[in-house]
Amino acid sequence: MSNYGMKAVEFGLEYPPMGIGKRRTLLPYKSVSSLYPAKADEDVLVTANGRQRIDIVGNPYHERVIYRRERIMDMRWKDTPDPPDVAYAIPEARKLLKQGRFEDAAKVMDKATKDAGYDKWIDSRPFGVEFPRLHPRLHSVIELLTDIKEGRNCHDYLRYLDMMSGEAVVRCEDDNGGILRRSFVSFEKEVTVQEMKRLNGEALDVDMRFVAPGGYDNPDHFDQFVLVTYNDMYEIEGSDVEITTSPDSCTVSLAYDPQFGERGYCCCSVIRTDGETSYREGGYIQVKNAHQVTILSRTVKYEEAYRHSLAAGVLEEVRQIQDSYEDMLSANRIYLAPLMERSEVRLSGDWALSAEELLNEQHGGGELSAMMLEKLYDMGRFFLITDTGDDPPSLFQHNINTNLQVCSGNMTGLPEMMDIYFRFYEEKFDDFRLNAKRFYGARGVLGNIHCDYNSGKFYQFSIVYPHYCWTACLGWIYNEFWGHYLVSGDEKFLRERVVPGLKEIALFYEDYLSDVDENGKVLFYPSYSPEDPSMNDYHVPFPKNVYAMNVNSLMDVMVCREVLDNLLEACEILGLDEPGLPKWKELRGKLPDYLMDEDGAVKEWSFKYSGENYDHRHVSHHYDIWPGRAISPEKTPELVKPFILSNRKRGHQDDSAHGVIHRYFTAVRLGDLPDAIHNFRTLMEHGYVTRTLNTVHYPYRVFCPDLLGAMPAMILEMLVYSDEGFIKLLPAVPKDLSKGSLHGVWLYTFAKIEEMEWDLESGQASATISSMKNQTIEFSFPLGYKELRIDGKVYGECGSKFELELKKDAAVKLDFRMI
Repeated sequence: MSNYGMKAVEFGLEYPPMGIGKRRTLLPYKSVSSLYPAKADEDVLVTANGRQRIDIVGNPYHERVIYRRERIMDMRWKDTPDPPDVAYAIPEARKLLKQGRFEDAAKVMDKATKDAGYDKWIDSRPFGVEFPRLHPRLHSVIELLTDIKEGRNCHDYLRYLDMMSGEAVVRCEDDNGGILRRSFVSFEKEVTVQEMKRLNGEALDVDMRFVAPGGYDNPDHFDQFVLVTYNDMYEIEGSDVEITTSPDSCTVSLAYDPQFGERGYCCCSVIRTDGETSYREGGYIQVKNAHQVTILSRTVKYEEAYRHSLAAGVLEEVRQIQDSYEDMLSANRIYLAPLMERSEVRLSGDWALSAEELLNEQHGGGELSAMMLEKLYDMGRFFLITDTGDDPPSLFQHNINTNLQVCSGNMTGLPEMMDIYFRFYEEKFDDFRLNAKRFYGARGVLGNIHCDYNSGKFYQFSIVYPHYCWTACLGWIYNEFWGHYLVSGDEKFLRERVVPGLKEIALFYEDYLSDVDENGKVLFYPSYSPEDPSMNDYHVPFPKNVYAMNVNSLMDVMVCREVLDNLLEACEILGLDEPGLPKWKELRGKLPDYLMDEDGAVKEWSFKYSGENYDHRHVSHHYDIWPGRAISPEKTPELVKPFILSNRKRGHQDDSAHGVIHRYFTAVRLGDLPDAIHNFRTLMEHGYVTRTLNTVHYPYRVFCPDLLGAMPAMILEMLVYSDEGFIKLLPAVPKDLSKGSLHGVWLYTFAKIEEMEWDLESGQASATISSMKNQTIEFSFPLGYKELRIDGKVYGECGSKFELELKKDAAVKLDFRMI
């Protein structure tokens, strides 16, 4: 037996964790628990009500809570500038693009935007790269530091999130009576609620500090908090901060630099306690001999005419809230629980395992951790519910990023959240019309990849990232509009909201696609694949003719085709005799063909002069596979291999999660199960999932909800695929998930899975499906199953497909056997 001198190292935990036996008596079933406080910013507990959010580190004695609010960001301007009028330069750029002179064409457009004065919106980055100044970044509102004297013999530490109420709990036991911290954000009262007390009911002392942006410049006895890595409390340049403190309240008011408009916000907190309180200016409050300390906080954002004096009114509103902690928590549960219960997946495993234990189980190299996936399913839906307020989840770019963040909403029964997503874009059509006119002299709409809450105008211009050349933004977004129609059957929504939007997108295409090539195919130019920068500008070797501004991005072509197909189908369904029908049909017939590389893989660009970048973090030219449904083994068997090759040939570039997710969706829908599981396991095992089952953009860094929002859809892809008139059950269930059940899955063919169970070991599965209308559905037999029974009678045997007549508002139960 070899001996390499290996020895287990015991890392002493600061707060010894609670054992699993005790956890089972304490934790709610739908919860995520952690065995020690956050050591990095990505590992905080997060809870929210859509508008207000808190991030909780979880230290029982020295806690740090980061307050955030929707629409609070550092300002860049008073009013978003109008896009430059550069349509005059488009003909010259197109002439150069058609000749394959991509760099020269980009320089023509770059000069036009700079001549228009837009060079001031360009930031300088490493390697001499010009980078577009992106939308204002979100920042935290305040931070609350609370200090309680540490007890001896601390043990049974635990922090957890209850997804049925949004309550985040931090607790431990010690010789002084232990600590219990509970927090949530009230949906009904629009306040953050925090409570501190001892587990045994004895009194405690609490020191508090409310920290405004930039407030850590003044060291004090709270220095220990600054050592936590989670800190974006940077100074907001040019802002005016006022902190008002009293024995039972603290108000932090921030007025932005007046040059950015009279904007500002206030965070007003009220302390309720039976203890003795004292304070000093600067946000310091001390509570002594208290049996309970409760803090209610509300943050309000003002877009105009903000004055510090407005905070007094907000503080008084908070004071007027007389509901108890338990009453407000109960109201949260009444709101959240039914939403969480609409769609559920049950898999095997121990529900009381902590996130660390589940991750360790997954990292062990064995089977997929079924319970971790079940919890991620719930966490993805919890995120979509609690991150949707006046705006939808909208972090990063409005293409695959925001799409991933909301893509589970239609399938898992969250139309309330999806409606806010839809309205976010519908309300910006005037700005989108201006974009189309200024850049291309076109009618219709051109969506901005970096919309913020108050503007859809383009203001980012860069030779490296020419986002205004990506014409598919709104078409991609309207894929979810169409999806809502397919899962709901709502023809009023189709008529009043889908068709008007698609018509304006098509109107833009009528003008933008004004030129044809030698084969009579329209030219998409200038065109862009939105995360494929001009690599040649980085002064490192890259493939020839890989340039951001290019011709015929295949994704652009695919999105245009989908827009036209859906518009034509909608007109037929609704019996609309639109004047544009002949033009849309003609345009549909003139779209470019796909091109293959020398290995037979589909290329990202359908233009003879365009190069191919294989080390690329996304596969958006697989759009017709996901989120679209135009390409599938059933519809287009001849395209399966070319797209599998394209998927497998790509590198991961900078390891961004969204690229790996899109590769997974591509592989699982094409039946390439080994590659699907490879990509899925990469996401589960290589640092994309945190110790609170949140997710990040890169392995172990940069919080990003792309993976979190997508998790329910990713899991469901293994269990069901649907398209108009077609359902495929259990198409890709790995042996790791050999047994389970689900309920509440809305299908993209006016139907719903009410219940489904499967057990691969026993060779049995069943599904109860209801329909929203009378229709004939073609089913694919679940993988490995040979017999179908309905009402106990054999309906089909050993077939890969069968048809079933579904009646409106009636349910049918299908029983499958492997026999």
